[in-house]
Amino acid sequence: MIGVGDARRVLGVGPDDDQTEIRAAYRRRIRALHPDVSGDETPANLALVADLVEAYQRLRGAEAGCDVSPGPPPEDAIAGR
Repeated sequence: MIGVGDARRVLGVGPDDDQTEIRAAYRRRIRALHPDVSGDETPANLALVADLVEAYQRLRGAEAGCDVSPGPPPEDAIAGR
């Protein structure tokens, strides 16, 4: 799992940037790297896209004071239902 500091680095935002700036940075980066736009479906690019999504989710949760760490799987998933 990515930390808040790493998430800020991945998105290219500073510690004083607010949600508006974080969202703008995410949208700018994801638009440039998304395989549907860039045509780059290499594993390296897909990993960058996944990192961007995780970083954005982490910062959205951190700014809202939420715990965004993944919880335990639902009981139905464990039971195979």
